[in-house]
Amino acid sequence: MSSRKVNRTQQPIRGARARSLHRAGRLQTGFSLIELLISMLLSSLVILAVVGVYTGSRENYTTQDEVGRLQENMRIGSGIIERTFRQGNYKRFPAPRDQNPMLIAAFSFVPLAGADGTGTSPGNSDMIEVRFNGSTDFATATPDGVVVDCMGAPVASTVQANNRFMVRVDAGGRPWLNCSTDGGISWTPLIPDVEAMEVLYGLYTSENRSVSSFVTWNAVTDPTRVVAVKIHMLYRSNAEAGMAPSTQTYPLAERTYGPFSDRFLRNATESTIVLRSVAL
Repeated sequence: MSSRKVNRTQQPIRGARARSLHRAGRLQTGFSLIELLISMLLSSLVILAVVGVYTGSRENYTTQDEVGRLQENMRIGSGIIERTFRQGNYKRFPAPRDQNPMLIAAFSFVPLAGADGTGTSPGNSDMIEVRFNGSTDFATATPDGVVVDCMGAPVASTVQANNRFMVRVDAGGRPWLNCSTDGGISWTPLIPDVEAMEVLYGLYTSENRSVSSFVTWNAVTDPTRVVAVKIHMLYRSNAEAGMAPSTQTYPLAERTYGPFSDRFLRNATESTIVLRSVAL
């Protein structure tokens, strides 16, 4: 009986079980070369698509970040310029026509000075200086902070503040809007990435002291007749954006800037500021 069992186990495997084992053996042989190449191609396409989406998102984020910084610089720069120039010609005493002649002589100064630039490259645009007295808290005999200079420092009523603005380039080649309170001996960078500043001066010719024309500094023969200034400024982004160079030009006063071959974002501002103490 045991010999019959041995003979039965030694019989060849047939039927469905044989086919199943054959298929299993065939599956264990792995992928063919063509199948591997196709899978690698598909994987590469997926990776390229993911990298493309990531790169596009990163460039878009960088551009939006630079736009935000550019707008912030424009807002801060315009705020400093307008605040400083609205104090132009402010004196400790009332307007000259309401003063005693002796006091007029003691506190008389020309409210503005300037210089026309020599070109359109950063550092060669206009210079302008605005002057005014400060304000003092007489109870403490210290500046009360109502009048401040271009760097935000309080100015006393007995002090004539001279605020000179100019675009200058630092040692790394980056342009800044600079301010000097000592006649240009030393400069303090205020706003980065300001490429140019062009200034026009509003002159009055009639007794109502309204502006009759805006001219460059070289055309100003009597600075005491300047009742307003028109300040044009060109700002750029801190870094280049992921876009093609623009062919746009920027007319600032009597000069035109651009087109530029780089990929910096740029924007121009224009501020017309009345020197209130002169226009009274």
